[in-house]
Amino acid sequence: MHTGNTTTDSILTLVSDGVIMMDEKGIVLSVNPAAVSMFGFSSTELIGHSIKFLIPDLFPSHQDGGSKVIGLGRKVTGRRKDGFELSLMITITESHPLNENEKCFIGIIRDVTERKKRQMTWPEKLLELQAILDSFPDLVWVKDLQLRYTYANIQYAAAMNRNIEDILGATDFDLFPEEMAMAIRKHDAKVMKTIDMQYFEEKTIDSNGETSYRKVSKYPIRNEYGNIIGILGVCSDVTEIKRTEDLCIRLGRILDDTLNEIYIFEAAAMRFSHANQSACRNIGYTLEELSQLTLLDLMPGMTVEAIEQLMTPLLEGEEQMIFFESSILRKDGSVYPADVRVQISDSEVPPLFMVIVQDSTARKEAEDALRKAERYLLYSHTAE
Repeated sequence: MHTGNTTTDSILTLVSDGVIMMDEKGIVLSVNPAAVSMFGFSSTELIGHSIKFLIPDLFPSHQDGGSKVIGLGRKVTGRRKDGFELSLMITITESHPLNENEKCFIGIIRDVTERKKRQMTWPEKLLELQAILDSFPDLVWVKDLQLRYTYANIQYAAAMNRNIEDILGATDFDLFPEEMAMAIRKHDAKVMKTIDMQYFEEKTIDSNGETSYRKVSKYPIRNEYGNIIGILGVCSDVTEIKRTEDLCIRLGRILDDTLNEIYIFEAAAMRFSHANQSACRNIGYTLEELSQLTLLDLMPGMTVEAIEQLMTPLLEGEEQMIFFESSILRKDGSVYPADVRVQISDSEVPPLFMVIVQDSTARKEAEDALRKAERYLLYSHTAE
């Protein structure tokens, strides 16, 4: 494309969009390399011919060209030399006149064929979204501003024991007892008012006495301008999660109540991440203080090399538990003997060690007393 301006010509040669200059009748006057590449014609094949040869639907049938097509971002269909149909975005602007009696126009053309292929139509997107939501185990529904159902997945319909067609367009008063419908509407109104996600848990007991738990989350739906146009609801069965949480709480209480000291520390750093109440009471540290310590701080007689040697069978899977005796240093500086058992949980990342410590003071004292008694009996027998 030659405009008579060297700098402009250089820029038009480098740009990736096609640029075509034409007269007011749509006759091509010049093209840049990107347009040549886009349509597959040489510049000599294009210049002097009507642009309708490349873009048949650019002008209305009664119009050859001119100012009526000036504008930004029109979507048109183009034709490549090999007959392939292109999806194009074209912007046409009026340029400096060739002479006093003639006008010329510049068309800037962008090929959006691949982008259009990737873009699904709204019905296609809706069908895909419905297929995804129907595959969810959760109950999903959507309501409009009048709190009428505009969408429900098959899990929601099954839980309601209704057809989806019976739910769409209905309100909660059509589907639930009045008291429950009023409670639901009150919660929906809160979502609308706070313009924020709201959630709650509900507990139900069926006719067999089985208890189940569900978590209901509601989100405001906004349009492209940020205005709320409805509510999205998601209901998840969290019964197993609640049972696991309850079990963990019970196990935690049991572990805290046991007389044994239980410590959890990271395999790599040997830094404590948890300890039960018995451990904290016996050594005098709080859990927060313990989190700043390592195993070596409690076992001053050990070395890093000795601990690594002890832990190696666990890390390599050769042993499920190791046992050794050690001395434990309390916060107040006192020391007591202990029997130490260590297990590894390699399902965690990084792996964690569980250390069970039992104060062996009483056992040691009993063993010393037994040895003294044995020596006394031996001495008495020898003296006789």
